[in-house]
Amino acid sequence: MTGLPHLTFNVNKHQPLPTLQIVRERLHSESLLAVKQDLISLQTERPSDLHHQNGGYGEPSDDMLLKFVDKTVNLASGSQKEARKASSGKLFQPKQENKSGFRLPGISSRSVREFHIMCNHMRFRKSEVAKVMPENTFYFSILRNPVAMMESIFIYYRSIQAFHKTERLDDFLNNNWRNYNSSLINNHYAHNILAFDFGFDNNIAADSEHLEERASMAIAAIEQDFHLILISEYFDESMILLKHALCWSLEDVVSFKLNSRSEQTRHPLLANTAEKIKKWNALDWRIYLHFNTTFWQKVNSLVGQEQLITEVSQLRELQLKLSNTCLKDGGAVDPSQIKDAGLKPFQYGAAVIQGYNLNPHIDKEPRTKCQRLITPELQYTEHLYTQQFPELAVKNRLATRRVAHQHQRSDRTGVMGMIWDREAHNRQFIRH
Repeated sequence: MTGLPHLTFNVNKHQPLPTLQIVRERLHSESLLAVKQDLISLQTERPSDLHHQNGGYGEPSDDMLLKFVDKTVNLASGSQKEARKASSGKLFQPKQENKSGFRLPGISSRSVREFHIMCNHMRFRKSEVAKVMPENTFYFSILRNPVAMMESIFIYYRSIQAFHKTERLDDFLNNNWRNYNSSLINNHYAHNILAFDFGFDNNIAADSEHLEERASMAIAAIEQDFHLILISEYFDESMILLKHALCWSLEDVVSFKLNSRSEQTRHPLLANTAEKIKKWNALDWRIYLHFNTTFWQKVNSLVGQEQLITEVSQLRELQLKLSNTCLKDGGAVDPSQIKDAGLKPFQYGAAVIQGYNLNPHIDKEPRTKCQRLITPELQYTEHLYTQQFPELAVKNRLATRRVAHQHQRSDRTGVMGMIWDREAHNRQFIRH
């Protein structure tokens, strides 16, 4: 869903796969993932001393599945067709559409008719996802508090029309309907982005007589389509709940934060600013409150409070062990301090997105594993896309260069330009 959006994923039990690795934090919103229900308990290949990474803003999102996809492709035996059943990114490309309004790699060429893993950003529309995913798919997503998310969005997407005339978030909130025009490209980021990414119309005022009805309908639809909704403010707890829901091990859900902002670009919010955000994003706030409640109900029914405390402690111990193994200085650093250009996360807006340096003293085998865990989303997506769809990857690189050349005087170049184009295209699909 946002921050660039949803992920779906499904695994074939007849092809034993390695453990799930990496969750990245996204700047806002939620991620969707899906797994075939009868394939949830997997035979897995355990990494020895290495474990996995976790999301920065706390969202099991793109990179979590990108690493899983990478292992899937590497383990696929002999058949390129089977290897291509994991779709990694590039899911929705403008000007390459089928009847569903988006294109999935391999579908148009008929090399793939069904995907085992679908990951990267999308606006959720169940009827379209179901066309390329098995019927018995397990869907889950994660929500971020709309208050914190709004502050993050304002920093990251300052260039959108809704924000670019205001210096402070309060300035926007005090004149939101004057600044916000829903018809302009990418302004959906500024208003009820959770609802938007779940496929609903996000344009409704807090004082609308239809607000409660719209919120109830959205919640009911989400509950019908999704088996599990997690909460990013309780990220470690969410990973433990996910572990139990999918019958995974603790090692399958341990992680680092990726895509996290430097403290210098974080701005604490005053209480009255938070209330303004809740009012402006009233639909999102109601969705979040509901699923924050159901999250703890799931914890109590699947895990139990005492077991949760124990496993969260164990998870954090594994995270510490992993950081000591993989990372130079044991933590995230600003992009200017990252030595390997291939590990630098994409920088956009006013945010400073941090990354990691590898421990220079680790051996070759653990180094390869560690590098997988800290590779940013865009670089990993390109890597996987090249592995899965080499012919399309060549065409895509040429197209990206042309876009970059055509927009060299604009900030909409290369990958980010295509992201904007894709987001604009996805706006037309509203769930009813």
